[in-house]
Amino acid sequence: ENLSKAVSECCNGLKDVKWIKEVSNRIWQYWELCSYHEPAKAFLKIRDSLGLTGDFSLIDRVARQIFQDQTLESIIIDQSVVEASSFLKAYADDKRKRECLEAFAECQDIVEWIRNLG
Repeated sequence: ENLSKAVSECCNGLKDVKWIKEVSNRIWQYWELCSYHEPAKAFLKIRDSLGLTGDFSLIDRVARQIFQDQTLESIIIDQSVVEASSFLKAYADDKRKRECLEAFAECQDIVEWIRNLG
């Protein structure tokens, strides 16, 4: 809202600032998805190392989001991914949880050793 007001003032009272809100929302969603990227990759690494099955499609989609070298206009943010990936927020926002998840994902040697015990 403050951005819309500031741009409107800079544009000599431009009334149609709806596009500013849309761009602002897109930027916010972009940064949210970027913060979910690393936790998603860690979950997939755990899935792969433990041989877990199930529907990991959402996590896979978040992990595969690549935004580098794209203009803001070319970034298409799937709203369903943004909404459904909110469970990754806990790991993106809490450094200790994220580090624990990443450390667990790095335990491939221990997983293999436990598997070979049986």
